[in-house]
Amino acid sequence: MSKPKYSEVEEWIKNEIYRGFFRDGEKIPSENKLMEKFGYSRQTIRQALHNLEEAGFLKSVRGSGTFVEMKNFNDENEKKVIAVLMNSLENHEETEILSGIETVLAENNCTLSLGVTHNRHRSEYEVMKSLIESNVDGFIINGTKTALINPNYELWLKIDEHFPCVYTNSGNAMLYDKIPAVACDDIEAGYQAAKYLIERGHRDISIILRTDSIESHKRYLGYIKALHEADIPFSDDNVMWCLYEDMEDLFEQLIEKLFSKNLYKCTAVLCQNNSMVQSLMNFLQKIHLKPYDDVSFLSFEDSELAEKTRLTCVSYDRRKIGEEAAKLCLKMMKGGKKENIVIPSKIVGRDSVRVINREKRTEE
Repeated sequence: MSKPKYSEVEEWIKNEIYRGFFRDGEKIPSENKLMEKFGYSRQTIRQALHNLEEAGFLKSVRGSGTFVEMKNFNDENEKKVIAVLMNSLENHEETEILSGIETVLAENNCTLSLGVTHNRHRSEYEVMKSLIESNVDGFIINGTKTALINPNYELWLKIDEHFPCVYTNSGNAMLYDKIPAVACDDIEAGYQAAKYLIERGHRDISIILRTDSIESHKRYLGYIKALHEADIPFSDDNVMWCLYEDMEDLFEQLIEKLFSKNLYKCTAVLCQNNSMVQSLMNFLQKIHLKPYDDVSFLSFEDSELAEKTRLTCVSYDRRKIGEEAAKLCLKMMKGGKKENIVIPSKIVGRDSVRVINREKRTEE
């Protein structure tokens, strides 16, 4: 036996409410528009609206229209579903963030729906569409190629209109004024990292960063600020940019190119992460230079590997980023305001940075 026509209209309206496309207090399409959409009579549409009003989903206001009234399904005890987008589950930084998100959501009787984008915009689009259709209540996003133009920009704007959305890390360059972020102060992190090296006598400092990451661009600004403050001339040859996809397949070739330009005279290198450090160390050993002794290293990623290898790092609590992002998303779901949250960072000094005697180096 087929369902009554008005039931189809009811289910569609409820699904749009659950998906967030009709929000609490918003006006739904008029009877005429619903008649046009479904091809049903006014009597059928009115029956559906009446049933939903009786059930507590809608409220009719004479002369104004019909509005969403969430008293029937906005129960505090109802389990909410939060969509979480990550680039990779093999990345230490992202797994730490995810762990923090999971903890807070579990404490608040929420479940997590996970999507992995592999840092590809097409994958991001497919994951976004899938999560929307699964009736999630909010989004926490570790952005894809955040420094580049995002072809999914319009879809993100539409999602942000109907769902609470929060970025982990520095967010997306195109959406920074739309979607709030929980992140380290990356400009300050870049500044403190370069300053740490300068204070230990280093003036020829290379930096290797990701072209497609907004965090890298902000760290670069901090690096430049520290050089200017110390009156150290900037050199383009000391800077190397690479894409996420190049970090494994082509990174060693890129290192050789940088080395042939200027790295041979650099005393220290700032690296995006620890895998870059390891690749560079392997390369230096091939040409009979000693990592830590001949060339100092400082990484923007702290981890157990960094501690084990005595690598100096910029350290900040990535688990805390996940926790604060989840708390902010839940707060926004209850009508709280958007806000950017900054997680402090610090330099963890280990053995990978040697102190240079400037006077001795000048004599040489």
